[in-house]
Amino acid sequence: GGTAAVVNLGLVHILDSYTKLYYVITVNIAFLTAFGVSYSLQKYWTFQDTTRGPEAHKQAIKYFAVSVINLLLNTAIVVMLMELSVSGTSIAGWLAQFGNFITFSILDTRPVVAAQFIAAFTVAFVSFFVYKFLIFNRNQHETTHSDTESR
Repeated sequence: GGTAAVVNLGLVHILDSYTKLYYVITVNIAFLTAFGVSYSLQKYWTFQDTTRGPEAHKQAIKYFAVSVINLLLNTAIVVMLMELSVSGTSIAGWLAQFGNFITFSILDTRPVVAAQFIAAFTVAFVSFFVYKFLIFNRNQHETTHSDTESR
């Protein structure tokens, strides 16, 4: 998750700094690129899932479906935070309400990066539990596998 987040935020920063792409396109490109990194690392590293064959294909489809939902959620959060920024509410100022011991001034220089940081963290936190209990759940795979064997 952390590696995918670095890929995501790095691409947002690069695309925002060096292209004239609309920020919604920027965050979507970064999010989708990080998807490939995320799936591979979540499956094989985090959850050490070695499922192969049809069950692995089902996992990939479920993971992709969750990722599409995550993409929509991510985009909605970024748009909401950017709208706050446009309306005069500093994202850094807004964040400081939740933890004024941290200096958020750097986030004011690149509000889209700040918005993406918040969105990525929120989506990653929620997604971890979805992946753990619904997609890469070993007990679920073992039950499915033993049900198939008993037939």
